[in-house]
Amino acid sequence: MSRRIRLPLLEQKPKSNLGLVVCQTIDIELKALRKSSRQASQTFTPLANELQLLERIYYKCKNAQRPTLAWRKVVELRRVGDRAKEANLPADINCLRMSFYDATVIPPPGSKPFKNAWSHAPSVKYLVAVIRRIFLVEQLFTKFLEVCHVTYSALAMYTSNHGFLSLTVPLMAAAARLRYLANEFIYSCTATSSSVLRILEILELGASEKYHLVERPSVPTHQLEATIGVQATLANEGLDLGTKVARTETTTILPPRTPCIESARPVVLEDDAEEERSGLTVQNTPARGVATRRPLVLSIEDSSSLSAISVLSKETLPVKTAKKLKPKKSKRNEIDDIFGF
Repeated sequence: MSRRIRLPLLEQKPKSNLGLVVCQTIDIELKALRKSSRQASQTFTPLANELQLLERIYYKCKNAQRPTLAWRKVVELRRVGDRAKEANLPADINCLRMSFYDATVIPPPGSKPFKNAWSHAPSVKYLVAVIRRIFLVEQLFTKFLEVCHVTYSALAMYTSNHGFLSLTVPLMAAAARLRYLANEFIYSCTATSSSVLRILEILELGASEKYHLVERPSVPTHQLEATIGVQATLANEGLDLGTKVARTETTTILPPRTPCIESARPVVLEDDAEEERSGLTVQNTPARGVATRRPLVLSIEDSSSLSAISVLSKETLPVKTAKKLKPKKSKRNEIDDIFGF
């Protein structure tokens, strides 16, 4: 996009030569243009402040950080930001609004230019040139939005190495703020182009198809498109945002919990029964993870019947008894030694 786009000479028609429907449509769209102009003017001042802060950081650190890849993204952000500032979208919208007033009348200094009602309508050729410039400015801010996202991602990866946090954190904040402002400018461009297209259609039917103008959607999807473009750009430049690293989910496998069953008679399996018939002694070993005092020793008195199993004894923990304290004798003094007590 060229830095300077020359608009054609302004040709106007008086309001009296227009129809009633055309005048009503222009009234509605001029109110929408006033809202877009205010929004763009309120966003332009923070944009200039953020770019000024970015310029100071660039001037101070350009020699030390020049070889790094993240700094190249900062340089690209600075370059595209200057182009977006030179576009001066609020001035273009105000110039479009002024084309609906008499160009021969010069307002006195200090007066509001849009105080009076509109009296003229610009030519279709002039409106086509204006809307094409608005489309180019919108493409510029879309590119600016993508560069802000790429710069923020590169600085985030550079910060993960704990290098120059005092530099990268302010740059990340500036990139995030500029990305928000670029999105606001895109909304202003979309609203302005929609209003101009409606005025074109009411002045000349079929003007959008004749001049190959495509209306932008009311809610732009540039943020989603920019995100997709960012991933392709990072992939081409060899940058990785963490998607290439295989991350395996670690799961902790706990041992199965064995229920503690208290019963008078233990359960005897078939293998244990065969050992009992042969006259062997079965010991019940506690399961892992189950707190028991002592293993129970089972004996078989009658090998012919399994119902003769009984618990012989259960040992209990020894109980500590308190020691008897000896009475303390009082110290003898000199009087006791004299009288023999």
